[in-house]
Amino acid sequence: MTEEVYENIVHVLRQRIENMRDLLNATQASVSVPIIQRIAKKMQNNLFVPTITVAGNILCDGHHRYLAAVLIKTEIRTKPGELSRDQPIFELTNLDFQRSDWDKPADIERYMQEAADFYHRDLAEIRNLLCDSLIL
Repeated sequence: MTEEVYENIVHVLRQRIENMRDLLNATQASVSVPIIQRIAKKMQNNLFVPTITVAGNILCDGHHRYLAAVLIKTEIRTKPGELSRDQPIFELTNLDFQRSDWDKPADIERYMQEAADFYHRDLAEIRNLLCDSLIL
């Protein structure tokens, strides 16, 4: 991911988060922008229909999926969840958007193969779809 792409994604996310009315709070302090980008590309190509877990207005599971949906302005399904008593809560407006990719290359390859298998598509086609630019 180039610095320009990283900066653009973070800028758009911060702007959209700032303008949201029903903003969820987070249970993690940071997220990986490359993961958000990959999930958003999958969502734009109908390769991923995510569900996130929410307790009230707090995001329990699915931070990257939620932010990918925010990034490309799409709806996301939710299911109820629970928080532990000592769970730290972070405002989404204060998230640390990390440039580093938390997924290992072997995991990324496995995720693409799983998508190819699930959607009965060629792995090369999945790779090409995920290499396209995001439409923001």
